[in-house]
Amino acid sequence: MDTVRICQRCRQALAPDAVGDWCPQCLALGAAVLENPVPRVAPDVSVLAPSFPQLQIVELLGVGGMGMVYKGRQPHLERWVALKILPLDSLENPALAERSSREAKALARLSHPGIVAIYDYGRADKYCYFVMEFVSGMNLRELLDNETLAPRQCLDLILQICSALQYAHEEGVIHRDIKPANILINRRGQVKIADFGLAKLVRTVPGTALTTSDVAMGTLNYMAPEQREDAQHVDHRADIYSLGVVFYEMLTGEIPMGRFDPPSKRAAVDARLDEVVLRALEREPIRRFQNASEIKTSVEAIIQLPPDEAKPVARVSSRNRRLGWASAVAVILAILAVALVPQWLAVRDFFIKPTPLQLVDRAQTLLEQYDERGRLDRALQYLTSAVTQNPSLTRAHALLGLAYWRRYRLTQSLADRGDAANAASNALACNTDSDIGWFVQGLVARNKNDLTNALMCLSRANDKANWENGEVLWQLAGVCLSLRQVTNAEYFAEKANRVADKPWYFYNAAGVFELSRGNVPAAISNLQTSVRVSPQSPYAWLNLGQLLVYQTNKDEHDYAHTCFQKSLALNPTASAYDGLAELYYNAGQWREAANNFAEAERLNPARYDLPGKLGLSLMRLPGASDREQARQDLLKAMDKAQSRLKEAPTPLLSANLGLYQAALGRADDSLATFQQAAAKAPDSGQLLDNIKAAAEYLDLVYHAPSDAQRLRQLLASVAQNK
Repeated sequence: MDTVRICQRCRQALAPDAVGDWCPQCLALGAAVLENPVPRVAPDVSVLAPSFPQLQIVELLGVGGMGMVYKGRQPHLERWVALKILPLDSLENPALAERSSREAKALARLSHPGIVAIYDYGRADKYCYFVMEFVSGMNLRELLDNETLAPRQCLDLILQICSALQYAHEEGVIHRDIKPANILINRRGQVKIADFGLAKLVRTVPGTALTTSDVAMGTLNYMAPEQREDAQHVDHRADIYSLGVVFYEMLTGEIPMGRFDPPSKRAAVDARLDEVVLRALEREPIRRFQNASEIKTSVEAIIQLPPDEAKPVARVSSRNRRLGWASAVAVILAILAVALVPQWLAVRDFFIKPTPLQLVDRAQTLLEQYDERGRLDRALQYLTSAVTQNPSLTRAHALLGLAYWRRYRLTQSLADRGDAANAASNALACNTDSDIGWFVQGLVARNKNDLTNALMCLSRANDKANWENGEVLWQLAGVCLSLRQVTNAEYFAEKANRVADKPWYFYNAAGVFELSRGNVPAAISNLQTSVRVSPQSPYAWLNLGQLLVYQTNKDEHDYAHTCFQKSLALNPTASAYDGLAELYYNAGQWREAANNFAEAERLNPARYDLPGKLGLSLMRLPGASDREQARQDLLKAMDKAQSRLKEAPTPLLSANLGLYQAALGRADDSLATFQQAAAKAPDSGQLLDNIKAAAEYLDLVYHAPSDAQRLRQLLASVAQNK
């Protein structure tokens, strides 16, 4: 089969007789010199460290013509940063220090969610450096090289880029090097434009000022025509042209060069986009869009008006184009948004159908505060719709798995756990590097007590992302502790404590870990911090209350009661009623316990243990009707527990089943169940508690001291071997 050589700069086909790896156009414009500077040797981390004592430099991220970039951490602010070291030879220019200082001050004024922030600039020993926001994700170049974007995905990204560019231009900053490699996309799908103005700092000629008229700053394929001729005197419209090139490439996978077809002739995209892209690519600046906001408005109009309802698009050069009834709808919706804020999302979605990426973004925002009432259900709706519309959207499947897992932790429904595992598998089928997909797989495996598999999956998740909130690190610490890998557990715990972003569930996870290694004061302290961080989180209060239930101090029981009441006031859940009932049960207030367990079961009938707890409470009451109701509830719980043991056997299930059997007076069955559980999990604290409680039921309710004594002998034997 014949092969075609490709220009290493512009990636266009080379003529059969072409010499070298560059096409004539790239060679004529000096692209080989501009885009392939002399390779630079990046200083080792250990070499840089003495010059930057305020940072913990972790690793080299990349080397380019503009310098070297390292990942670092500011310990005093507990945040990750990117340390950009400018080329050492750039400091030879005596005018550089003052000019780059002015440049850094100008860039520091930029504060926009779509622009990588600059935190600091200066000189340290022989290094000129920038400290910048660290973005965990990939750049658009990597995304385009590894994935074919759907047209709507392209539009969503373009809207974000336009917003960031418009802001920068209004602040008097021109990028001059807009290209896919400088457009970062974080793990939430948010655009972050990088390297604003930095190209002007590194394209220098010894003995001159910062730039010269015969040096073309930027990347050739994305340069505006006027930028190739005189890089000093271009204005913000050069960025508009570069954005047009990026837009064309996103839609078609090709770069527009020479005479090129409209995007709709090269790919299956809306023909109305041709007008937008071609106008951005006008050779004369006056004929282009004059502002990035105009591109954004045009794209929004196309999104709002479905193709089958759109009128033919005429080429319009006027700056203020009329957008038809779609704009009127947008205005009406804006008014409704102010007047009817709670109904705004539903009204907006009725008129303007959100794209799959928009649905995923909304769901991710909801999941960040999933404990607030109604957020989890809405996130599940958005993500289900997103994967239905675009089955190849990795992040949608992964977040759907995480959402199902969050719900499983609340409902204890095996269906939710199964849905979480399936969604995570779908995410990994789309992309084996899905960090959230591996994370959810690890959570499910740990829940099934498949610890070896859990460790593998969580380790893969940790390798694929930085997990700034520490959640995966705490899970790894817990799994290692269960595997008796104490050193590894402490390593992950210490690493988790160093993360910068600490939401309420970070402290909750830390508390669970401390509790698992027997450090109860540290566990309580972490959970108390959790409610201080998020006092409006019903689950933060719930988790603290659940920990305090089993403490012996009366003050702690009173505090637990307060925690459950706060949780119920914020969001009445089955778990909060369950916790309150546990308090009453431990205090011997059987009727109050039964009432709260009944309310918990009403809210979550899927949980097998709630009818069991209700039956255990009613069995302590003397009335015949209560005893009969207790038997029915215990039988229901026992059937559910036995069914679950076939699907997902755990030590807790066996321990509870043995207790239910004892409460029904089935002493032999109870003893056999406990013996089997002790053989599989002799160190289970729940098993010891349940054997002790089972002996009390046989003794006090059924007046069978000999049967109770057999259980107490088993209890002593298990406790001795623990």
